[in-house]
Amino acid sequence: SLSGATFRGSNLAGQSLGGFDLSGSVFDSIGLDSISLAGANLSGVTFKSVNLTAASLAVLTDASLDGATFDTVDLTGRDFSTNSVTGISFVNSTLDQVDLSGKELPEIDLAGLSLNAANFVDANLRGANLTNTDIRAAAFDGSSLVSADLTGALWIAAGVPVPTFVGATYSQNSVDDAGNPIPDTIFPAFFDPFTAGMTLVAVAPADDQDGDGVADSVDNCPAVENPTQANLDGDTFGDACDEDRDGDSVLNAADAFPDDATETADSDSDGIGDNTDVFPLDPTETIDTDGDGTGDNGDAFPSDPTETLDTDGDGIGNNADWDDDGDIISDEFEVLLGTDPLNPDTDGDGLSDSDEIIAGTDPLDPNDPNPPAVPAMNPLGLVTLAVALMGVGGSVVQRTRKRMWLARKS
Repeated sequence: SLSGATFRGSNLAGQSLGGFDLSGSVFDSIGLDSISLAGANLSGVTFKSVNLTAASLAVLTDASLDGATFDTVDLTGRDFSTNSVTGISFVNSTLDQVDLSGKELPEIDLAGLSLNAANFVDANLRGANLTNTDIRAAAFDGSSLVSADLTGALWIAAGVPVPTFVGATYSQNSVDDAGNPIPDTIFPAFFDPFTAGMTLVAVAPADDQDGDGVADSVDNCPAVENPTQANLDGDTFGDACDEDRDGDSVLNAADAFPDDATETADSDSDGIGDNTDVFPLDPTETIDTDGDGTGDNGDAFPSDPTETLDTDGDGIGNNADWDDDGDIISDEFEVLLGTDPLNPDTDGDGLSDSDEIIAGTDPLDPNDPNPPAVPAMNPLGLVTLAVALMGVGGSVVQRTRKRMWLARKS
């Protein structure tokens, strides 16, 4: 555990702090490029005057930044979509083009910061301090700006789009659960929230127990704050409190696909639901294009239902190939001879079945004396090979084979 530790003026490039408890620690004026923080606890950590380049930003992906402080840090373009940021704070930092969409940021203090083109879509900014901030081209669509203060915020500049607030909520003449007044959202005098497409929480009723600006009487999750009222399955429960979000009668905790009503299980854990997976018990296969019962990954001919294997790799499926193992002996003859039509060297002695027939050795006996380096083309071997290639009838094959063994014995 390095909880509460201070790293000041050091270069940690290439170091690994993965898995460490770094909660409450301070990184002050140091280099973080290429550092490994996989699995580290970064809750409450402070980054002060740290240069977060593209490389060092990558180490924060998926990290929990609950309670973290970014002090005098340039976060331009930083995407926080994979981070938990409850209680996060920013001091003297640049947040241009930052993505904090959908995040819970109540009472956050962003006064005086640069939020140019930042993304706060569907974020909870209830009670946020946005005084004197640069919010040019920022997106607040669908966010909660109840009780937020935007006094002195920079909205307009030549050639820069104005911020957007479509569907965002704001407060005016509202009261809390106890009947106490909720502070109004404060905008610059020139701004008309109605024209901008914002929704007024005209009277925040006393029965709004979760304080999300939606009265309990119409709130699909009255005890859980959910100002967007998202409801995937369209039932009476919002997603924030629905134990079966997709409405497929399988609870989220037991549903491998809690947001997909068409799938509930993934028996082979391959990421494809059993209803879609043609091979639900085989993690190596998911589809069978030609419907021949062999998955595409293991099918040499995934678009041909008449073929699945190509033992010798000659581009001809075993069903159509007269010589499956490519040893120039027909499959029919190998069956009669007793050799394996799917193995070019049945006895595994290093010589192909056809070479042994030509050399006059036994393709079924690995202990049969090896022929010379260049096998002798004796007449009997040539005749036998010719019969194999021609696919002649069984009686000729049997006579040839018998004469071959008799000749060798003699």
